[in-house]
Formats: sequence, C-alpha cells, structure tokens
Amino acid sequence: MSVSKTFLILSYYLLFALVMVTGCNLSTVGTTPLFKLMFSSSAEIDKMLVNYAHPDSGSVMTVSKDNETHRASTLFNGVTDSNLWDQGEGWKVDFSGRYNYGQYTGYGERAWVAGQAMREQSRLDMMQGRRSDREDSRINPKQFENNDYKTRGLSGIDTYGGDTASAMAWLVFEIPEKRLINRVIVHTIDSIKYPAKKYGVSDFIVQYWTLQAKGWQNVDRMGKKVGDQHDSIRNNIRGKITVRFRPIETTKIRIVIRLTNDSKRRKQGMARSEFLTGTVRLIEVEIYGLEKKPPA
Repeated sequence: MSVSKTFLILSYYLLFALVMVTGCNLSTVGTTPLFKLMFSSSAEIDKMLVNYAHPDSGSVMTVSKDNETHRASTLFNGVTDSNLWDQGEGWKVDFSGRYNYGQYTGYGERAWVAGQAMREQSRLDMMQGRRSDREDSRINPKQFENNDYKTRGLSGIDTYGGDTASAMAWLVFEIPEKRLINRVIVHTIDSIKYPAKKYGVSDFIVQYWTLQAKGWQNVDRMGKKVGDQHDSIRNNIRGKITVRFRPIETTKIRIVIRLTNDSKRRKQGMARSEFLTGTVRLIEVEIYGLEKKPPA
C-alpha cells in the first residue's frame, strides 16, 4: 500500500474519531478542508454549527425566574469567562423551599396529571380524616391538564397540602421548527474565586418535548459510566459540562437544575418534609445538532 493511500485512510479514521468525540456531523466536510477539521478544537467546530440556544436561530428561551443583576439573557452572548461574574455575567437563581429530588412523576401528560390528582386526593382524605383509597378517587385529573407545560412534572402537592418542587431552576428553549439535536453544553460558574466544586451546578438533566405524549422525555445520554443507569448529570464539579445523547427531533429542549454544590438540605416542620436552600449559577448554554450556519 502506498504512503499516500495509507495517509488518506488514517486521515479518515482520525476524522471519524473527531466526529464521535465532538458530536460534529460529516456534512461540514463539504465546506471545510479535511486537514483543518482534523486539527480543529471542538469549540472551533461548534462555530460552524447553528446554536439553538441563541435567538439568531429563532429560538425563544424561558426561565423559571430571572435576576436583575444576573440576567438570563447573558446565557447566549458567547461569553464563558466566569471571572466576569462579579461584573454581572451569567444567570443567578436563589432557591429556598420544600423539595423532593425524585418527585418527577414520569413520561407524558397523563402520568403527570394522574400523579397530581392522586396527591390532591390523599391531601383531602387526610384533612377529612378518611382512609386514603386510590380506587375511590374523586379528583378529575383533567383539571391539571392546562397547567403550564414548561413546569410540567416539576412541582407537586405534599401530603399536608403544601407545594413541593423537584427542580431548583429550569430553562426551556423553544425552536420554531422541529430540529435534530444531539448535544447540549452547560457552562456553570468556575473560577479561582468561585470554583465549580463549591459554587457550580452539580445535578441536572436535559429533556425534550414529545408531541405524541404531550410531555417531557429525558434524553438518552451517551458516554455513561459502567453502573451509571441515569441519564442525568450528577455530582459534577467541572465548569463545562457537555451532554451528548442519541439524536432526537423536537421543537423544545428543557434543562432542569436539580442540585448545586452549595445546596443545603434539612428537615422542617411536624411533617419533617425536606427543605432546600441553594443558588444556581450558570454562565452560558449551547444547544447543537447537525445544522450548519449559512455562509456569511
């Protein structure tokens, strides 16, 4: 085999490895020299792709709560430097309230509204001194169907009638048309002054909207470690977290922030329900699929 042919084969193997590592698609080969692609960083490749978190793509972002001094609009300005945090860069959300980490009631609208109806029925039974009987439910699940789809599955009613959450914060990105998406990058705070292992986001999950079930489904995350059966990110201590998953077609992406490294939990009240305090600090969010940016 000639040296030139060997080099060509090796080049394609390296390109394939690059695609697998970065999540880039082969369609960029048509407009970018092979040699340049092989030795480009993932950040350089991302500049060739449409970022669906950016308004230029037509997407609209909604967040659980905004902050006047650390606005959510900084999450798509291209700045990932945590050293600018004290100058107002990044999004900040303080959370304080009843919390249930594993409360998300499942896939689809029906599962969620049924769970809400069951909780409400249990609460009423307790207040009336009745024995709870799930076979004799008098709460119509349809009354919960009109609740905001952005928060679906992230809040509920505890046994004593109080509101309880299963997310410290959330972000929803709505895209005008259905797109193929396979990667989300979350930049949490990470600097010498504010290290991620102390102030950053530790647990979160990426979800996508399914029209068939009218609900949110967890992405099927790739690169999970042996024994890790969860599609969520847990115990993170890094500033940049890349979530790669099997490609999905959707018009909506939701990022659910579950815990931060400064979160504190305690039991509260006669019911001994869990109370959580903590602060979400994000710098930037990127969402990618296979779509290239149009030529400048």
